[in-house]
Amino acid sequence: MGVLLEWSKMNWNVSLNLILSAVAGVADSIWSNTMMVAFLSEITENSKTSNTKVGLVTALQGATELVTAFPAGWAADRFSRSRIISLGGIILLVSIGATGYAVISSATDLGPESFYLLAMGLGFFGFAQGIINGPAQALLADSLTTGIRDVYYNWLFILYLLGSTVGPLLAVILFSIWQGYTSHNEHWPIPYLRTVILIGLGLEVPCALLMFLFRDDRSLGAASRAITEKRGGSERGSEDSERGSEPLLRGMPADVAAEVEEEIGKEDEVKTAEEIEEEREEAAIEAEWMREAGRMTGCGGWLNPSHVPYILFCSSLVISIASGMTIKFFPLFFKNDVRMSPAEVQTIYFIVPIVMAMCSDMGVKISKYVGRSQTSVLLRLIGLACFGGMVILYHLNVNRWLVVVLYVVRTAFMNSTYPIDEGILMDYVPKNQRARWKALESVASFGWCGSAMIGGVIADKKGYTFTFLVTITMQFTATMIFSLLTTVVSKTTVDDVRQRRKQTREQQKEKEGGVDGEGGGQDATCQDKEPDTVAVPVDIPFSDISIPIHIRSPTPSPRQSADRTGPVNIPVPAVSMPITINTPNRVAHTVGGPLGSAESPGSGVEGFRRRWTQSSSLRSVHPVGSF
Repeated sequence: MGVLLEWSKMNWNVSLNLILSAVAGVADSIWSNTMMVAFLSEITENSKTSNTKVGLVTALQGATELVTAFPAGWAADRFSRSRIISLGGIILLVSIGATGYAVISSATDLGPESFYLLAMGLGFFGFAQGIINGPAQALLADSLTTGIRDVYYNWLFILYLLGSTVGPLLAVILFSIWQGYTSHNEHWPIPYLRTVILIGLGLEVPCALLMFLFRDDRSLGAASRAITEKRGGSERGSEDSERGSEPLLRGMPADVAAEVEEEIGKEDEVKTAEEIEEEREEAAIEAEWMREAGRMTGCGGWLNPSHVPYILFCSSLVISIASGMTIKFFPLFFKNDVRMSPAEVQTIYFIVPIVMAMCSDMGVKISKYVGRSQTSVLLRLIGLACFGGMVILYHLNVNRWLVVVLYVVRTAFMNSTYPIDEGILMDYVPKNQRARWKALESVASFGWCGSAMIGGVIADKKGYTFTFLVTITMQFTATMIFSLLTTVVSKTTVDDVRQRRKQTREQQKEKEGGVDGEGGGQDATCQDKEPDTVAVPVDIPFSDISIPIHIRSPTPSPRQSADRTGPVNIPVPAVSMPITINTPNRVAHTVGGPLGSAESPGSGVEGFRRRWTQSSSLRSVHPVGSF
């Protein structure tokens, strides 16, 4: 029930992305990973450059993605993210049809024509991915609050991973029925591969239809701004504007504070004053965290928050090139070198997403204590150590399942950094550039796909394990580049700021309680204790003067904060009004309300009246009333 309630409160675009992630995980896992690689390998088996051709198709897919990603990202930032995503949905439907036709036609012709048709169909998939990825990720970031994105990216990642277990599980069942679980064959049956691929392509259709449901008007405003978002006006102007704003929103630029107020008031008719105050407090927490994160510098002042996206891109590019050299060839490594059956290979790819989801969730939790960038570096180093151990154990001819275990752990740790890395990127990229920065990732994707062709050439000449060693070296280099972020990305989280503000409020309450307790102890010797406040009606003669008063509206307007302090002219010759006077003995006397019952020497009703008439200092005290 709690989960359903939480889901009902979730942003529309975020909910849609979570559903899409799960459905895409199921569809992709069935056809686009192991099955498609094996299918390409089988239809080019008679060629001496089979691995090279597999890499060539992967490179073509990356190249087509690169061609469309930048125009789509620019158009999404300039016009509408949701419309560009819908266009991508149309191209995705065309891609499904073209790839399905190529797979079906291979039943009657396994010549070069089938290979080229399949390459063309996968090229269309690259077009679709280039159009969809940047705008969809940018719209998701616009719909999430800055500082907590890694939590939602973790959910997104886990749902995709759990969905991606369906494909390998289905393949294990089907191949076990068709040819036995442990039956190893040099050739995977093409008719069986074709059937599984077509099932997966059919499940891509719901993914394409979901692309038409995204909405720009459901994204957030100021709550999703970047840490590096430029403030309007000068610093002095910002300070001046803050003085007239709600104290809880101080620290935000004037335009951002106004936008937050507007958002808070969108549903004002169904919100209580307490709920509005809570939203303002959350906005203040986020503003304070952003200020702290925005002041971080590293490497002796050479690095600042504006450099974060560039460091992430450089690291991502190198690690993508390194991964692309090997990731498409792991299934073939287990099939050809480790000599595992199709069902056994699919068992590996059933286990990997589950372990990866566990590591991803663990990484997000660890990052709350040691920092996001620090956690990402740690996970990658563990993954690289396991990768090297896998290569060593293979050459020592140990039990093949030990090699598999290290592969599973390596893959889980190396890829579980996605939620953290994506959260960092979107926290530091301005809103109006997010689609373009996501499009820039297509360069890394192209490097990934292009290096697959290089990896295929190396694998044909040197073997798979030599390619693995090259990958380890490059991924370690990428990790060292990424480690620069540990000096400039703040370790403090939004929850840390929230807890700190809570502790500050509690300390203030304790301090105020201690002052009251001390005063009460001093008066305890008296038979008649003086109360904290006594009410005395006093006529204060003044005419047309300005006094600062504190006004609280019972139901504050969404565009006007609940409290405002300022001069108010009261043009009356004499008036009795509720005011609060702080007397020299620190006892607050409230004048104008019900009469207090206790008095002590020098205080109470008569004491106050005497001091009021005798002391000019009291008459100069600014009263603060509540209306």
